[in-house]
Amino acid sequence: GIQYFTADKKFSTRAVVFRRNIKDVIFFFYNSTTFQSQYINRDKQKDNGFELEASYTGIKNTTVKAFYNYVDGNITEKTGSGKDTTYFNLLRRPKNNLGLTVSSQITKRLSVSGNLFFIGKREDKYFDAATFSTVAVTLKKYALLNFYADYSFLKNKIKLFADLRNITNSKYVEISGFNTLGFNIYSGLRFSL
Repeated sequence: GIQYFTADKKFSTRAVVFRRNIKDVIFFFYNSTTFQSQYINRDKQKDNGFELEASYTGIKNTTVKAFYNYVDGNITEKTGSGKDTTYFNLLRRPKNNLGLTVSSQITKRLSVSGNLFFIGKREDKYFDAATFSTVAVTLKKYALLNFYADYSFLKNKIKLFADLRNITNSKYVEISGFNTLGFNIYSGLRFSL
């Protein structure tokens, strides 16, 4: 990886490249003849990707941050026939992921921030109780827009906050078979003693 800061420290950027090779992936093995099961080292895993990140603080009391991630991974399974099979296996992990956050200290007491996240399509699997089989599905890409604000009282000892999530009421799935929240709001008071 590499990281760069400008002389005035208002702009920074970071880039990271990674590669991981695992020779012996732990695998749960079930022998249908003897009904014995155990963990064994069997398969090979190869993952790679990169991350890019940038931050800018050149606007008065405001910070802008952006990131992009790419990840890819394949497993090579040893089969009983002697032929190996290789396929993408990073379930629920998007290959592409990006985001933008803007935060600002409007006054000494009021701060606000907003962020936009884009999550790319992901592969998933679920157990179908009707057919007693594992079903592969592709989860659709989605975007989330969030907003947060807080206002402090009594020398920052009390903060009133509001957190608005999924403002556009995006319909999305993170895990097959489970619901996700639509537009929702959290608000309250924080006390520091």
